Amino acid sequence: MNEVPRFFSATFFCYLVPMIDPQELSLSDLLAADHQFVVPEYQRPYAWTSRQVDELLGDLEGYVGRDPGLYLGTIILDASKKSHKRIGIVDGQQRLTSLFLLLMACRDRAKELQQPNMAMATQQVITFTHKITMQSIGMRLLASPSVQEAYDAMASSDWNGIFPKKVGKRAINRIFPIYKLMLSVMKAKDISALMAFQQAIYNTRVIRINIDSDEEAFSIFERTNDRGLDLEVSDLLKNYLHQQEVPEIKTIWKEIRNNAPQSMPKMLRGFYVSREGSVQKAELYKKLRSYAVKQVTPAQLATELREYSVFFALTRDTGLGADKVREFLKDFELPAVSGNQDRYTQVFLSLQALRAFNVTQAQPLVFAAMLALRRLKLIQDASAANQFSRLLKSLENFHFINTSVCSHTGNEVEKVYADMCEKFGTTEDFAKQTEEVSIQLRARLTPEATFVSLFREIEYARKTIPQLAYVFDRINNFGRPLGDRQQIFFPHPNVFKKSLNIEHIWPQNGTQDSKLRPLKINNIGNLLVISRQANSKLSNKPVADKVSLFRGELKNVAGAYPTIGEVCKLYDQHNSWDDKIIIERATKLGELGYKQIWKI
Repeated sequence: MNEVPRFFSATFFCYLVPMIDPQELSLSDLLAADHQFVVPEYQRPYAWTSRQVDELLGDLEGYVGRDPGLYLGTIILDASKKSHKRIGIVDGQQRLTSLFLLLMACRDRAKELQQPNMAMATQQVITFTHKITMQSIGMRLLASPSVQEAYDAMASSDWNGIFPKKVGKRAINRIFPIYKLMLSVMKAKDISALMAFQQAIYNTRVIRINIDSDEEAFSIFERTNDRGLDLEVSDLLKNYLHQQEVPEIKTIWKEIRNNAPQSMPKMLRGFYVSREGSVQKAELYKKLRSYAVKQVTPAQLATELREYSVFFALTRDTGLGADKVREFLKDFELPAVSGNQDRYTQVFLSLQALRAFNVTQAQPLVFAAMLALRRLKLIQDASAANQFSRLLKSLENFHFINTSVCSHTGNEVEKVYADMCEKFGTTEDFAKQTEEVSIQLRARLTPEATFVSLFREIEYARKTIPQLAYVFDRINNFGRPLGDRQQIFFPHPNVFKKSLNIEHIWPQNGTQDSKLRPLKINNIGNLLVISRQANSKLSNKPVADKVSLFRGELKNVAGAYPTIGEVCKLYDQHNSWDDKIIIERATKLGELGYKQIWKI
């Protein structure tokens, strides 16, 4: 097993912390104690995978019939509250939880083999049982809160394989697949093989180390990570905030994690960068802890993290709308932005675009600018609010050119953004600082010729629908008041398809002379975005017929989408539509975009 070498011997810890009587025990002896093993709140969620289960099962098979049994490393326990019949697990909860799940699989296999006495004996190890009824009366392991409801249901003596409705799917998904994998292996064993394998489980050896204070328990949790355990920064930070007895930390941390369920390390790093500037991943925990001590307090750190996590969730929200952005800005106490439709709409549009471009590096910079507005008491300042919304537009424009079209990675400006965050944290001149960001972006902007050459190669395909919708949204709405804009861009292609269609000017199919069919038929120069209703009237008509419809029956549609009028004029100039005209149009759109629409 990969986990075993990561744990240190009892001799090592003798020099590290005071402890009570380190003992080498079999698992059977360890679990024979009359106290309940408890996974503390600060511990990370249960996280074993099939790989670790396969290693454990393979190692145990190798120790069937052998004595002494397999060595599983140290189990470090917080004995300071032992008098309460509970003992906290400082290190070893992942292994203990997995071993209990394995015993549940053995119990259920014994039931299948019609061995009630064997199943009952195993149940007495899994739970405390009533001496007369033999029913479960309490868990021997109080599992991690991340899986506790599902674990308790499975550990019960009368579990029938069905979870109560109150048990959350996330908890089930964390441990039930592990149990099923273990049970599938047990199903291959007959009675004698099952008994021998279960004895190998009981014979496994651990070194039990008792710690006699909460402080040492927190300390060891942190030190073991420094020496190689697979813990995230978030686990360590949660441990630290619990240690500092931050008020309401359980509730606060749950909200933080819910706002970044699969992205805690990225969220935490973004938070630090937004306030302090660049940080290496390996240094993040130490920097956050230092920030809590030197810059703020642990309680204030928790509050600030919660605030940033709300912003982080907002930037990743697939259903993001202008109203959500307005409410967030209002709660953040930026009334000059939240109270002006043009300003909060621009913030919404730019955040939506950056998410579509898959650009996350700009998030800390946006937040740093918001903090600066608040720190400098510019929350009511209309000029500063305009500068903030223009900053968002500059970031959007830069990443459309460099990232969406020219395929540069966001990492090219990550260090620049981090440096700008640090400057926003100290500047006394918000306008000057936002202009410096624009200067830095212009210096790194892809040259026009390169952009146009790549822009005019954009083609219609399922994966490019959001990009095409974005392009036509910005072109058609250029120069139009934000309050009057025609929304074309929806990041999700299925949403886009419900209301709008991408129309091929020269039809993909139809009666028009196939010998004259352009090779660039899917090129952006041959595309329009129109309402679904108008698209049904155009169908696969020839280009000339479509132009006539745009000037007649669909005149109102043409007025709503300026690119339609531009196509009609171009057709009139040439009285035809071919590859040359398509590329000409694509080039003009690219040049217009670089010089005006996406100008920084």
